[in-house]
Amino acid sequence: MVDLFSSLELAKKSLLTHQFVFHVIGHNIANVNTPEYSRQRVELGVVRPLKLGFRSVGVGVDVIKVHGIRDKYLEYQIQKELQTKGKASSLGGAFKIIEAVFQEQTDTGISKIMENFFNSWNDLANNPTGMPERTTVLNNAKVLADKIRESYRRLREQQAVQNNDVALMIEDINQLGDEIATLNQQITEGEVGGAEMNDLRDRRNKLLQDLGEKVGINVYENEMGQVTVEIGGRPFVVGNQANHLQVQKDASNYNYYDVYINEADHLVDITYQINGGELNGLIEMRDTYIPEYIKRLDNLAYGLITNVNNLHSTGFDLNGNTGVNFFTPFTPVAPGDYTGAAAHIEVNPAIANDPEAIAASSALGEVGNNEIALAIADLERAYNTVDSDNDGTFDYGTFHDYYHQLVTLVGAQAKDAYTREAAQEEVLLSLKDRRSEVSSVSLDEESATLIQFEKAYQVMARFMGVVDKMADIMVNLGR
Repeated sequence: MVDLFSSLELAKKSLLTHQFVFHVIGHNIANVNTPEYSRQRVELGVVRPLKLGFRSVGVGVDVIKVHGIRDKYLEYQIQKELQTKGKASSLGGAFKIIEAVFQEQTDTGISKIMENFFNSWNDLANNPTGMPERTTVLNNAKVLADKIRESYRRLREQQAVQNNDVALMIEDINQLGDEIATLNQQITEGEVGGAEMNDLRDRRNKLLQDLGEKVGINVYENEMGQVTVEIGGRPFVVGNQANHLQVQKDASNYNYYDVYINEADHLVDITYQINGGELNGLIEMRDTYIPEYIKRLDNLAYGLITNVNNLHSTGFDLNGNTGVNFFTPFTPVAPGDYTGAAAHIEVNPAIANDPEAIAASSALGEVGNNEIALAIADLERAYNTVDSDNDGTFDYGTFHDYYHQLVTLVGAQAKDAYTREAAQEEVLLSLKDRRSEVSSVSLDEESATLIQFEKAYQVMARFMGVVDKMADIMVNLGR
C-alpha cells in the first residue's frame, strides 16, 4: 500500500510538473512576436529518492530551473553597437540640415552669389559712371551679405536645436535609469525567493539597449543579478538607485547646457566624458562641428569685408568723396579671432541707398577712372585673401577656394556620418539575426516540444489511473 500511495504521489507530481512545462511552452508561443523576448526552457530533474527501510524509492520528476535562452556576449555586442548607431544617427540627422545651409547646386548658393558680386564690379569697371551698373553692385552686395548672415543664423539655430535636444534627452535617460533601478530590485527580490525572473531580465535588457542608444554606457552585473550602469565613467544606476543627470547652462559656451550627474547631492560635470549614443552626437554637433563651420564662415566674411574695404576706402565716388568703407567695418575680438563677422557683414549704410557713393575711381576728379572697380573685381581671383589659420594674417588662396574647402569639409563629414549610420544598421541587423537564432521562439520547435510532453502527460495519466485501480483493489481486499 505504501508503494502504491508513493506511486500515486509520483504520478501527481509528474502531472503537475508537466502542466508547468505546458505553461512555459504556452508562454513562449504567446510571445512569439514580442521584441527582445528570450524563449524559456524548463530544466527537469529527478526528485531525491525516498528511503523505505533498506530500499530507495524514486518519487518522480520536478522542475529544477527555468532558463532564459540568451547569449550574454551577444547581448553585450548589440548594446555596444547601438551606442555607436545612436551617435551616428544623431549626427546624420543634423547633417541633413547642415548640408542644406551649404547647398551649392543652385544659383542661390554663396559661391554663385559671390561670383555675381565680383562680376558686377567688373561690369562697373566697363562703365564707371553708369547708374544701372552701380545699382547692380549694391544689390549683389546686399544679396551676398544677406546670404552669409542667413547661413550664420541657420547654423546658430541648428546649434540651439541640438542644445534643446540635450535637455530633452536627459529626461528620457533619467526615466530609463529609474526603470532599470526598479527592475534591479524586483529581480533580486524574486530570485532570492527562488523565483525565475526571466521576463523581467528581458525587460531590463531591452531598457539597457534603449539607454545605450541614447547615451554611451558601461554595464556590469553582480552575483545578485543586479546591474550597475556607468555613464562617462560615473555610476548612473547602482542597485535600486539611479543618480539622475542634470543640465546647467555654461556661460562660457553661449549658455548651452553642460551635463552633470548627481552623486549623493554632488554634481559632477561629465559633458565631455560621454562617449557614444545620441547624446554624444548632439554634444559633438553643437560644440565641435557647427562651431568649426561658423568659424570658417566668420573667416570668409572678415576677408571679404577687409579686402573690399581696403580698396574701396582709397577710391573716389562720383561726388569726389573718399575714405568710405564699402562694408561696415568689423573689428576682430582679438588678433585672428573673427567671431561674429558673418553675423555682422552688411553694406555700409552710408552708401547702401546711394549708388553715387560707390568709389570706382582711383583719382579725384577722374569720374571715368575704373581702377578701384577693376581692383575689387580682381579680388575674386586674388590669393591670400582669408586668414585660414586665424593667426592674424591673410594666408589662403581665393575666396572661392576657401569657401569650396568649407563646403567640401561639410560634405565629407556628412558622408562619413551617413556611411557610419548605414554600416551600423547592417551590423545590428546581423547581430539581431544571430540573437534571433539563439533566443527567439520557434513555433516548430515549440510544437515538437508540446507533442513530446503531451505524450508523456497522457501516459502518466494512464499510469495514475492504473495505480488508482490497484489501490482500490488493495483496499477492498482488506475488508
